[in-house]
Amino acid sequence: MSQTTTSSPYDMNHTDEASSLVGSSCMSNSDEEGRAHSQSSMVLPGWHVTVGAGCGDLEKEIEGVAGYLSLGGEDACSRNVVRSNVQMCCGYFWASAVVKKYGSAAYGTAVPSSDIDLVVEDCGDNLTTTFYPFCMELEALGYVRIGEALTPTDAFIKLADPARSRLDINITLTTGRSPSRLVALRVAKMLDAAPSVSPVYKVLRTLLTQCKLKDATKGGLSSYALLMMVFHMEARLRASCGSAPGRAELLTAFLEYFGSECEFKKVVLTPWGNAVPRKEHSEGADDPIFVTDFTTPSFNVTAGTTKINQVRSMFKYCALAIDKWDGSHPDYEGFPSILSTFITTD
Repeated sequence: MSQTTTSSPYDMNHTDEASSLVGSSCMSNSDEEGRAHSQSSMVLPGWHVTVGAGCGDLEKEIEGVAGYLSLGGEDACSRNVVRSNVQMCCGYFWASAVVKKYGSAAYGTAVPSSDIDLVVEDCGDNLTTTFYPFCMELEALGYVRIGEALTPTDAFIKLADPARSRLDINITLTTGRSPSRLVALRVAKMLDAAPSVSPVYKVLRTLLTQCKLKDATKGGLSSYALLMMVFHMEARLRASCGSAPGRAELLTAFLEYFGSECEFKKVVLTPWGNAVPRKEHSEGADDPIFVTDFTTPSFNVTAGTTKINQVRSMFKYCALAIDKWDGSHPDYEGFPSILSTFITTD
């Protein structure tokens, strides 16, 4: 990774507050104000190397960032170790139990910082007597229990793996078949049909991560909700132009729409591109944003997202940064690419 540091004309402080995320300089319509330097520094990220000569071409930059963020061999190996350990512990209690991936790893959008999401099916007839002994076996392997929930037919445990992967591990157990696997298969199929969605999603997820706005338990926008929003925008663009949008078109349209144009309180957004008036929807009347997924139209996948104003401001900021970027201007010395003006994480 290059160690060159410089002041960014569009600096983004890593805080949760919208006022800190959006610099007054980039929000101004004045070119002089918009080119004002901030006082903080930024390290050019390692993905710059993968883009190479494509710097300055947004289509190629998105592809380069997505490729850089893909899981490498070491990442995949550490995740497989966790899955194998969980399968081993399951074998002590449920002879027919099978451990499967779900979430981003199952449909191919995982990045190195993504949680490890696993589902265990066919866990006997009743989890009440076996769940906590199962947890103890995992703890004996060095995993740290963060939280859990239990019913006779379903259970959930969240683990940390501080000595190895340093990632959170989410394990869902069920005595039957899990609907999460069906969701994963559906999402994977839709991603195959919309090739621009995954790379654009990875760029946006990086933004949420570096701004500390992706933790749904703290009011942020979950990765799954973000993915459904990218599907929504892709479908809107496909319907308007009659063909699949490119990566650059999808990213800029997403940032402009969700940063400025979308009236979150008035609509229910679907991954098929529809924006249904909220008054026609019986659920979530008071939710600050309502987004559905492919399988459960009545369920709001953004429930609990209380920091939508901060998220919106961050998207608006990035749309302005893309619009104003000019690699030939002196203020952009050290920023030979568009995305490096706001993606400051490696």
